[in-house]
Amino acid sequence: MKSHGRKPAQPEEQEKIVPIILAAGPRGSLRFPKALAPFGRDTALERAVRCCSEARGLGPPVVVLGSDAERILTAWKPPKGTIVIQNPEWREGQISSLRAGLRRVPRNAAFLIYPVDYPLLFPGLLARLWWAYTHRAPGEGIVVPAMNGRDGHPILVAPELRQEFVRAEKARDVVHREDRPERILRVRVRDSAIFRDFDSPSTYRLCLRILAGHHRA
Repeated sequence: MKSHGRKPAQPEEQEKIVPIILAAGPRGSLRFPKALAPFGRDTALERAVRCCSEARGLGPPVVVLGSDAERILTAWKPPKGTIVIQNPEWREGQISSLRAGLRRVPRNAAFLIYPVDYPLLFPGLLARLWWAYTHRAPGEGIVVPAMNGRDGHPILVAPELRQEFVRAEKARDVVHREDRPERILRVRVRDSAIFRDFDSPSTYRLCLRILAGHHRA
């Protein structure tokens, strides 16, 4: 990670990072909504909200629901301070849920794009992204975790780029703009949690096995 030209952000900026937990997508071949996927005593959504609440530098999250929203809200009680919205356009894809979430994020706030189906993320990783963001160089507006040459999730974005996400067809079109590679600040990590999402019974079971291994370690 480059270090030249960095200086810590002002305290008021450090307090304005809002996680957007994207939990509106369909369950696919799973027998439960992704947000309610069991991981020990918690669900994927409970793990995501707690991860954000325990990470340094982040405010209360905005949770975006869509598919199975009523079932999720029946089974889950949002912690105090959590903003929950429903995206009626969730069938249009994840970018529609991100747009819905951004409507509840102050315009001067940075935001963290956090898909709910990454259940192995942990507060220390989010804190590293926050630290990198507050020490970023001018022009670096997107902070991503990376390992072995691959970018992962979640993604932290400066407020000046929000309108690009509002107009984009896909979030990756903004993150990986070919003409603006200098905007990305990559934080090198050593944990495959940044890649481990689940969208099928087999990938869900893999996440369960990895989590069980972490608990035994």
